[in-house]
Amino acid sequence: MLLEIVRWMLGYVSFEIIGKFPERFINIVSKNSISIWNTSKRDQSLFACMHVKDYKNIRRLAKKSSVRLKVVSRHGFPFFIKKYHNRIGVVFGVIVFTVIVYVLSCFVWTIDVVGLETISYSKLMNTLNDNGLYVGTYIPSVSFNNISRSTMIEIDDIAWMAINVQGSHASVELKEKRKSPKVPDFNQPANVKAKCDGVILSINTRAGEAYFEKSSAVVKDQMLVSGVLKDKLGGVSVVRADAEIIARTNHKSTFSAEKTYGCYSFSNAKIDR
Repeated sequence: MLLEIVRWMLGYVSFEIIGKFPERFINIVSKNSISIWNTSKRDQSLFACMHVKDYKNIRRLAKKSSVRLKVVSRHGFPFFIKKYHNRIGVVFGVIVFTVIVYVLSCFVWTIDVVGLETISYSKLMNTLNDNGLYVGTYIPSVSFNNISRSTMIEIDDIAWMAINVQGSHASVELKEKRKSPKVPDFNQPANVKAKCDGVILSINTRAGEAYFEKSSAVVKDQMLVSGVLKDKLGGVSVVRADAEIIARTNHKSTFSAEKTYGCYSFSNAKIDR
C-alpha cells in the first residue's frame, strides 16, 4: 500500500512495448537498475509500468533493443496537477484536505478499555490522563510503553497492561491481579458452631471439648465444640476447636409453575379410498 502511494505521488506511466524482442528490453532495463512493474503480455505486445522520470530516459535503451514504446495511460500526482492547473482552487483544496487528514491522524480521538472488572473506570482514566494518554494526545510525542508502566505502578491491582494505537484510536488492554483468598488464622482460638438444624450422626473431636454426642439434635448457631478447656486443677486454656462432624439435615426448596399447560393429541383420521 505504501509503495503504491509513493508511486502515485511520483507519477508513473503505463506503456506498450512494440517489437520482435520486448523481453530483451525488459532485461536491459532491469540490468540498468530501473524500476519496472506490472509487466503483462497481450497478443504480440508487452505492457508495463514505469516512473515518469525513468520513462523519459529509456529511449536510448528502447532503440538498443529494437523496440518502440507507446504510452497507454498516465497516473499520479504530477499529471493530476497538470490536468487541473487552470483550477488552482481544486488543487489547493485537495492539498489542504490531505494535510488536515494527516494532522488529525496524529492525535488520539477515541479511547476504549478492555479487561476492566473491579478497578474504577474513572480512576483508571484519570491515571492515564495524568501519565499522558487522553483524547487529543499527540501520538508522536508520547511513549505508550512508559504510560503503561507508570499506570501499573500507580494502580497496584493491574497485573498486565498494554496500549495499542490504530490510527486515531487507542485501545487499553489490561488484566487485573487475582486477589488471594483469605486464609483463617489457625493460631486464634475458636469454637465450632452448627451451620443449620440437624441430627448428629457422628462426631470426631480433634481439639476442644464436644458438647454433644451421636444422635443429638442441634439447632443453627448452637455451639458443638468449645475451644475453652478446663484441667483437673481448675485452670482454663483456650484452643482452636477442630472436629469432623457428620449430621443429617433437612432443606426445603420451593418453586413456582404455571397453572395452565398446553397439550397436543393425535386423532384417528379416516382415509377414503
